[in-house]
Amino acid sequence: MYRDPPGIGTEQSWHLAFDQGLRFGTDFVFTYGPLGFLSVRFPFESTRLLLILSDVFLWANLVAVFLWLAKRLKTLREALALLFAVLCIDGAFYFLQLVIVQFAIFGFWLFHYLRSPNILILMNAAVLSLLMFFIKLNIGLPAMALMILFLVHRSFSPEGRHSALLFLGAYFLTLLALPTVIPVDLLPYIRSSLEIARGYNDAMFLPLVANEHYPLLALVIIGSWVGVLVFHRSEIWREKTA
Repeated sequence: MYRDPPGIGTEQSWHLAFDQGLRFGTDFVFTYGPLGFLSVRFPFESTRLLLILSDVFLWANLVAVFLWLAKRLKTLREALALLFAVLCIDGAFYFLQLVIVQFAIFGFWLFHYLRSPNILILMNAAVLSLLMFFIKLNIGLPAMALMILFLVHRSFSPEGRHSALLFLGAYFLTLLALPTVIPVDLLPYIRSSLEIARGYNDAMFLPLVANEHYPLLALVIIGSWVGVLVFHRSEIWREKTA
């Protein structure tokens, strides 16, 4: 289990607030959401089981993604691209918060659904988007917007109109129901998180210090997407030439 030990400071204090039942958005605000501990890995007694379940879900997704890719290896170039993607994901576990990895997996499943429509794939993508929404809003909100736009787009398809609309309704109902089990008030959480995100704009103008890893993180993210897109393009090309 990837985790950091609890210590002293603001990073740990908001987990203590979660542990004591305070509600995000009204009782306090922070740069992470009520499930942020799933990404930054600070364990408390009330969160250990959730961390384990989150790990199982994340690893199951990673295994499914790479098994699907491995079955379609045809050339040395594709094998090297898969190896590069695996190394990028491995580096992401060390340098990145896991919510970034979840976003990459979420994008893969949306693309995959366009090729192989399956309700389980769509449900998996929906769960990932909801998790990200409550882990860190500045990543979860774009993921949720992509999920909603994707379902709206599918609703205009004659063969998927009714199922997409039903799924969209269930998606919104799930979002509204989750605050009954997660200590968060939705509208204050969204407002406060957006205010904090605006503060990032000023911080982005500060010069990077020598030990910052942001350029490497950018390469990890880009490398992961390139590895996945190479497989998709190769598969499409083979189908067109078959």
